Amino acid sequence: MFQPERAFIEWYKEARFGNNIKARILDGKKDGGIDAIVEDGEITFVLQLKYEVSSRVSLVTRNEIGEFQNLARKFKDPTYEDEYINWVKTVRPEFVISTIMFINLLLGIQSM
Repeated sequence: MFQPERAFIEWYKEARFGNNIKARILDGKKDGGIDAIVEDGEITFVLQLKYEVSSRVSLVTRNEIGEFQNLARKFKDPTYEDEYINWVKTVRPEFVISTIMFINLLLGIQSM
């Protein structure tokens, strides 16, 4: 049985992409702002989902959206290398391997 936040990620992944999809759920402490990485054919999706235990009246803020956009830039834009290195220091060690695999996908490098 999943916690509600994790169950929401699982539900969204299955509802959006179906059962037979390659996905890595990363949600939790020190997740670096990424809840899941999903591969659908040649497209890789990075998911950041919001689940509220009690409903909030406000929408996701511009700041929250901006933080996620900056995270995507850290993966792809070489000028953000220093920020990426600082970000790596804040996440779980096993998460770094997943992000390296994701970056390789972005760059078209085959994983071993």
